[in-house]
Amino acid sequence: MLKLLIVEDEKKIRELLKIYFLRENYKVSEAENGRIALEMMKEETFDIVLLDIYMPELDGFDTCREIRKTSNVPVVILTALSDDESQLLAYEIGADDFIVKPFKKDILLAKIRRISERISVNQHSYKFGGLEIDKDSYRVLVDSREVKFAPKEFEILLYLIENKGVIKSRDDILIHIWGYDSEVFDRVVDNHIKKIRKKLGDYSDYVKTVVSIGYKFEV
Repeated sequence: MLKLLIVEDEKKIRELLKIYFLRENYKVSEAENGRIALEMMKEETFDIVLLDIYMPELDGFDTCREIRKTSNVPVVILTALSDDESQLLAYEIGADDFIVKPFKKDILLAKIRRISERISVNQHSYKFGGLEIDKDSYRVLVDSREVKFAPKEFEILLYLIENKGVIKSRDDILIHIWGYDSEVFDRVVDNHIKKIRKKLGDYSDYVKTVVSIGYKFEV
């Protein structure tokens, strides 16, 4: 389920958009202006930002500029502005798409679906219930609490997640994480898995042992 942040000062439009995207199986959050949106993005990772231009405190253009200082999250501008200059400016400051109000629901949904498909192919974060993994920042959140993983622990967990449902032998893990010339042994993998499970807490059983073969990640 991808996470969508709607940044729009008009409550009726926010509510309408929320209904659209909940029906499309997105997890939807809302912000009534750019400043609130930026604060939310400090605390939570979003997959797509749908951003209005005319808002109090901080408009959409400046909000997009601020987002681009720290994030490559796809930003779709949603505005009543239809002139070429506004559209060019939106793309220059890093927006991924530009939709003019009043918008057609089907067009809006089609554009967001296209971006969603691109994200799914090149995914940088994963969420399984209360377990969240951010590939770029090496962060693991367990029920919204950050848990520190050593680099190799994180890499093993990510390797299993990216091959979800596929059994990986100890040799597979050794080769992928430490390299062909590594002199580490199977016991090192087992010890890392033990530490990973302990840190995952209630989600430890997501990392399953397949007796005499190896491990797999399965929800």
